[in-house]
Amino acid sequence: MALEDFERSFERQLDLTERERVGVVIGSSAVSDRFVGFPYCLVAMVISRQEVHRDNFIKTFTTLWRGSDEVSIKEIASNWFWVRFVSDRDYQRVLDMEPWTFRRSLILLAAVSEEECIHTVPLTHGTFWVQIHGVPGFCMTVVVATTISSMVGEVLRVDNRDGQDCVGRFIRVRVRLDIRLPLMRRTPVTFPEVGEKLVEFRYEYLPEYCFACGCLGHATQECVKKQEALSGKFTPQELSQFTYVF
Repeated sequence: MALEDFERSFERQLDLTERERVGVVIGSSAVSDRFVGFPYCLVAMVISRQEVHRDNFIKTFTTLWRGSDEVSIKEIASNWFWVRFVSDRDYQRVLDMEPWTFRRSLILLAAVSEEECIHTVPLTHGTFWVQIHGVPGFCMTVVVATTISSMVGEVLRVDNRDGQDCVGRFIRVRVRLDIRLPLMRRTPVTFPEVGEKLVEFRYEYLPEYCFACGCLGHATQECVKKQEALSGKFTPQELSQFTYVF
């Protein structure tokens, strides 16, 4: 079969047949009343290579996330849950208190609208408070904090209580970051008059992560075992270098 014939055949497979084209229309009366009254929705995913016990998760977070009104939590896939709130205040409180963990495993949260499919919502980002250490005192401003922390992820808020001034032992920034990437540990920053300084990032309430590769979602020992399988046993010097802590 020629390549052009194969491509045309493949394209025809993607077209709807007459039976498939008929479709179905769902009336409003067919939607269960149990889905009415919970308009604020999140999808939650536990980042763990082990399957989460559904009932334990639902019981724990129904208690934690219930505020002034009820909350509904349903399992939709392994380690995935659909969370629905009656109150916008409870919904926002849960988002504002990120990160959440379940038995040291990070829980990713994503807002979902009525039009979206809850089974395909992308869950790749988590929200953390990040401390920036090593910034000279006269440079501890909101603009500087935002510029530096944008290296880590999307800046949501700078913890400043005195206008544009955020002087303290360190700068504290709320950042939404891609958990598929290794956590940033430090970066060189060139300041006016001062020159280049190495600033460090420290993450508050960090869940289980790997000291070796810097990624969330698995323990250091898993990376060590994988590396041993690929390249043989580590010498003590190699092991200490591989598991370099942040």
